[in-house]
Amino acid sequence: MIIFDHNLRVMIGLEPIDFRAGLNKLAAIAQAVFQEDPRAQCVFVFRNKRKTDIKLIVYHCNGFFLGHKRLSKGKLSWWPRTEAECLSIDSSQLVKLLKGMDPRGDFHPDWHKLSDHGEQGRAHFDPKGSGHGRPQGTYQEEQSGW
Repeated sequence: MIIFDHNLRVMIGLEPIDFRAGLNKLAAIAQAVFQEDPRAQCVFVFRNKRKTDIKLIVYHCNGFFLGHKRLSKGKLSWWPRTEAECLSIDSSQLVKLLKGMDPRGDFHPDWHKLSDHGEQGRAHFDPKGSGHGRPQGTYQEEQSGW
């Protein structure tokens, strides 16, 4: 698990980059695009053209950390289109972005809250039947819910 300090500034590249780029090239891109020292207390975030991968670099103590995230399915649901959107992303929203979610909202568009399906109670498996007149190995409903 990666934990980003809330004081860490997030710098997101609007345009996709060539993902063959390594650490040195990404540091040079960060310096050129953001006019920021790559060793500053920032995390620099980039995406590929297909919106399936994210690379990030961050300088920590005495060296760079290079991260590469490839979504196993689908594409990024959101990426900033303007400089203002880039500036509005903080470290907690970056975590959502790395999960493939829209950092401005609560859930990925393909996800839904379990409570949206209504309260139908909790079903559980009773292997002994527990004397409720039901055959062994049946499902029973509890009205208490979760």
